[in-house]
Amino acid sequence: MPLGALDDPTLLGKTLGGLKTAAAGWPAGDRAVVESYRFALWQDFLATWPTAMAADDMVEALSEFAEDLQPYLDIWSAAPFVTAARHLASFVACYVVPVHDEYGRIEAWMAGGTPLRLLDSARAATAEADLIAELDSAIARIREHLAYRERR
Repeated sequence: MPLGALDDPTLLGKTLGGLKTAAAGWPAGDRAVVESYRFALWQDFLATWPTAMAADDMVEALSEFAEDLQPYLDIWSAAPFVTAARHLASFVACYVVPVHDEYGRIEAWMAGGTPLRLLDSARAATAEADLIAELDSAIARIREHLAYRERR
């Protein structure tokens, strides 16, 4: 199924959650195949723009399966930077600090500077006015969030 056909984050989350439950009893090799699929799905998502699903919805769906979001954040950091930055800008526009424990990793990733570097690199590589405005908005939002965190 091409990634563009994935447009229902609830269905994807339930499917990945069901796989997580089922795979717990599978042999290690079979579990590795499922894990490879979700990483490939994420890499394909980050390399594709536009997509039918927003980045925050994809992260939420992947969190149904993943014990740890850090590998996904690492992939995001190394993805083709213009499309990854567009997804990051979309994510930042929708991102609200959730209470779910795993999202502490996203908070730490945001504070670590990688997202700002990714957005700055994409901004420097484009002349598209709409994209520049989108990236500038995400950069400003991250900086505001980091300044707020420092004041707390």
